[in-house]
Amino acid sequence: MAQGHGAGAFPASGAPVGSGVFSEGGATPAAASSIDVGLSTAAPATTAERIVGEQFAPSWLPAGSRVQWIAGAAPPSPMGLVRLLIRDGDRVFCVPRERSGALDLPTRRVSEADPAGLKAVLALGIEVTGSTEPPRWVGAVRNIVPAPSGDYGWPAPVAHFGVWQMQSMPHIDGQWLDAGEETSSLKERHWFPLLALDRLP
Repeated sequence: MAQGHGAGAFPASGAPVGSGVFSEGGATPAAASSIDVGLSTAAPATTAERIVGEQFAPSWLPAGSRVQWIAGAAPPSPMGLVRLLIRDGDRVFCVPRERSGALDLPTRRVSEADPAGLKAVLALGIEVTGSTEPPRWVGAVRNIVPAPSGDYGWPAPVAHFGVWQMQSMPHIDGQWLDAGEETSSLKERHWFPLLALDRLP
């Protein structure tokens, strides 16, 4: 059973997603103060949640599970992974996953001490862009797994996998993939339905 976290109720395949090229950990000491300052702006003021999509019995989760795509709320907890979305028109900045090498959004695992992933995503933003710009919350994939299997590696019965966006451009190596192409590999990513929600005002 793949330990995935949401795919295409819109539709897309359930390709398993790894932890990305970024290991869990904090930012450099010089960036620590900027993380503390940015925490208040990494999440929106509103707490009204919207469920923008839902799929029952997704193939990549244990039996009896469902997945939701949510937006409009402060980042929920527990957060399993944070992902950073950087766009240039229809192009999306991607890096290789740590295990498979497949291209995906820059990603970082979240520790139990950071339940909503706010410190993790701020550190990720600094690592990828070099900027202390607070990432803007987009939305999350929510796994609802009442009966987790032994190889399901996320909190249960609920776990979230969040996406934040930055306007700053990356200063690390990576590739720009066109998310608008009919055959784009990004359509297989579980977060792909959230792209419709990411446009900055």
